[in-house]
Amino acid sequence: MEQVLNAADAVLSKGKVVTCAVVSVFDQDEGGEVGQASGLEWIRGSLETWARHGTIRIDSR
Repeated sequence: MEQVLNAADAVLSKGKVVTCAVVSVFDQDEGGEVGQASGLEWIRGSLETWARHGTIRIDSR
């Protein structure tokens, strides 16, 4: 996860990101808690990084 969050930081630090999404977090069956924990860690980490770096301004023209 550290590598993933470092990559997100590199992208988000450019200030050009408008949206960020999680497509799927698999939390069923054996090992589901790991998938859920990883998904939550990704959401938390990417939002914290995004808050630090801000976002691109979108013109409403």
